[in-house]
Amino acid sequence: KFSGTGSLDPELMQEGLDQAELVAAECAKLKAEILISSPLNRTRQTAEAISRKTGLEILFDESWFELSFGSWDGKSLEEVKAEDPEGYQSWLNSSSFAPGGGESYDEASVRIEEALEKLVAQYPGKNIIVVTHNGVIKTAAKIAIGRFTPKHQRHEKYCVRIPPAIKPIAAPPAEIAPITPNALARSFGSVNTTEMIASAAGASAAPKTPCNARAANNSP
Repeated sequence: KFSGTGSLDPELMQEGLDQAELVAAECAKLKAEILISSPLNRTRQTAEAISRKTGLEILFDESWFELSFGSWDGKSLEEVKAEDPEGYQSWLNSSSFAPGGGESYDEASVRIEEALEKLVAQYPGKNIIVVTHNGVIKTAAKIAIGRFTPKHQRHEKYCVRIPPAIKPIAAPPAEIAPITPNALARSFGSVNTTEMIASAAGASAAPKTPCNARAANNSP
């Protein structure tokens, strides 16, 4: 289901709590110095697991909220496709489309790039764990890699790496996933995200450039 910044704000089920412990164990290996989290319940719970493993204090920051899905929040893909087929197709086709009362990927990109710049400015040279959400991580990865920027260059200030304990996200059905900037940005979660981001950022086993931000994914 779409789960953004709406009033539902679900908590993790037991499987999610178990996965959070796995993520926490991986994050403990990063020797991070700063722990930042979206304040939503599912990321808060994951950040608490990481905090217990690392001893780091959690700094909550609304800049790392999931995208707002407006009137789609809480609905499944099937429900949205049935109730708003034109809107759903527009969402797939264009990163500028926002569901009713929600946020587009273009709008989110501005917010997320500002959040990344803030990390670089406030914590230069630090290892940072950011516990955030599916759409935000993929957008941050797009920014860090430099895809769809005018110069088509990887961002030189930061890179984003995702701990391997995180399960891949199922790809959208091929017949409704045209190759567009929006669909491709969201496709970061459809394969082994860790390998894709590391490879695209020029970092296989270890980054070749300093990594100022690391992300923990906590959205379905």
